[in-house]
Amino acid sequence: MSGYVWRLVVDKWPTENGEPFASQGFEYWETVVNAFRLGESIPDWLPADFGDWVTPTAAEVENDVFAVAIPDRVGYSIEWSDAPDYVTGYGGDGEHLMNVPHTNGRRRFSKHPVANRLADLLAWGCEAHIERAPIGEWETA
Repeated sequence: MSGYVWRLVVDKWPTENGEPFASQGFEYWETVVNAFRLGESIPDWLPADFGDWVTPTAAEVENDVFAVAIPDRVGYSIEWSDAPDYVTGYGGDGEHLMNVPHTNGRRRFSKHPVANRLADLLAWGCEAHIERAPIGEWETA
């Protein structure tokens, strides 16, 4: 163990409203994904590997024996969770649209997972950095 606690801090989100990707809502991401699939313009700050974050369509999965209907990249799930489950009447899983990188504010005892998440956020146009403190000496504001 390194003797440090690590955390990820996002200084600026590239979204129009400055909010995290996970706060943009299903409708926003649905518009972006539809434009991406049609080859239309999408926000400039999205990464070159944006397609790896999007859930494959049924046709894409059907045409690839090894494909599964989940994105290649791990992150916060964007899905339409308001869709009712018509069997039980309660909210169902709905349509999974894509994953987006996020930060959950957790502190880690290893730098590796924090650095991986930082790399994703930087690729998506965020301004972010990693902070560390000796174990037991973290101060809160």
